[in-house]
Amino acid sequence: METEKISTPISKVMAFRKPVISVRSDATVKEAARLMHENHVGNLLVTDSGNSRMGVVTDRDIVLEGIALEKGSKDLKVSDVMTPSVVSAKEDDDLFEMITLMADNGVTRLPIMGQDEKVIGIVTAKKIAQVLVQALHEITHISDQQQANESNSVH
Repeated sequence: METEKISTPISKVMAFRKPVISVRSDATVKEAARLMHENHVGNLLVTDSGNSRMGVVTDRDIVLEGIALEKGSKDLKVSDVMTPSVVSAKEDDDLFEMITLMADNGVTRLPIMGQDEKVIGIVTAKKIAQVLVQALHEITHISDQQQANESNSVH
């Protein structure tokens, strides 16, 4: 018996997509932190001087690699704390492919690449969890409704 693959389109997970904010690898960590604060994001795409994708820097990278290890010099560069060679997903990947990518690579954020190989968004583990919780809530509601209908038809 063949089972159909359960698929959730990336568009559902990226429903509230914000523009992807990037920072150059030669920017200071302080500049990156300021960009995160101004844009209310926890990660930035890192690019080189030619605007090619190099990696990602997160608020966690700044804290753990920069501040906690006392690399907190005002001249510390994004390239000193960033995560290089970022794993990414394609816009036509489904939810479970993204979960597998995250688990296999130990990451909680995935840049999403468009057809033109440019980053069109970033999906977080938190957003995936929200989508799954909502789906489970909807399934539970259907089950509750079916039970209510069965109870009404018996009486």
